[in-house]
Amino acid sequence: MSVHIQEEDDEMTLLAVQTLESLHRNYDQRLNAYEIVGISVYRELNRRRSLAALENDITIEILMDMITQRLIAGTRRILNEYHLPLHDDIRDELTGIMFDTQPPPPPKPPLKPCVAKSDCSICLNAIGPGDTIYDLPCNHTFHEACLSQWLDRQHSCPLCRQKI
Repeated sequence: MSVHIQEEDDEMTLLAVQTLESLHRNYDQRLNAYEIVGISVYRELNRRRSLAALENDITIEILMDMITQRLIAGTRRILNEYHLPLHDDIRDELTGIMFDTQPPPPPKPPLKPCVAKSDCSICLNAIGPGDTIYDLPCNHTFHEACLSQWLDRQHSCPLCRQKI
């Protein structure tokens, strides 16, 4: 134990000498012993605070990883043991959490040319014959570009919310 204290004292002495040399060289200032010790102690306290903060961050990260792994293992066990009838959205969400990935988005509906004139309910502009639209099961019509942005976020009709 005393060897460790001696090493810390030697380290503090060396740091004090380095501080004195650095201040004298860079600022041409003469300091008394009390000022040197004060600066050295201040530096050492800052170094220890920085190390403690770093250790705390690492500890929190390790704890979060452990909690995540236990949560994933517990969820897998529940899903495997009880064969719960889950809605597809919930099963996909759990799968995304367990494997740290999100399931791929469902495929977009096929495109088709518009045959009758109508209005796009998203941008409120007219859709003319020959414009490209998605072939939705509910037969609502939208511009391809308008509905494509919606389908990137939702996989349902923006008007009636029918699954696509």
